Amino acid sequence: MAFALYYVLPPSECDDTGDDVQHLARCIHRSPNSVALKIWNIAANDSNRIALGKVGMTHGSKLDKEV
Repeated sequence: MAFALYYVLPPSECDDTGDDVQHLARCIHRSPNSVALKIWNIAANDSNRIALGKVGMTHGSKLDKEV
């Protein structure tokens, strides 16, 4: 679900104050911050962002890389 948000939302709306991030957090009983961090962990492995010299979080999981 976090990947879907990463795919459709502009980066400015991927933080913990974004309406969609907050809605997902409520639905899965997580904090908005944890959802936002998962989105940025996924972003850290996006080859398009890496090619632009942008980096995301550096402590993602193996699953984040697989996604």
